[in-house]
Amino acid sequence: MGFDGWHGDTVGEWGKMWTTADIGKPEKAKYVKDSYKSFLNTVKERLGDRYYLSFNPVGAQGIEQVNASNVDVLYSEIWPWDKD
Repeated sequence: MGFDGWHGDTVGEWGKMWTTADIGKPEKAKYVKDSYKSFLNTVKERLGDRYYLSFNPVGAQGIEQVNASNVDVLYSEIWPWDKD
């Protein structure tokens, strides 16, 4: 069995993030996990049906967004220190 596709992996959720232009503006804070669905759907659209797309939201952070995306394979590493 072969795998021909793209595998994405995360380092978990690091909390609030800002672009360089928005540092210090609390209302502009973003969570990386909130971008998973749109990012993965764009990747899958560009890969097409010829290639698989798998993704690992470490600690299940953002798993809801990934599950609602067009990934072919979803799994999550769970570590003892992971929490909601």
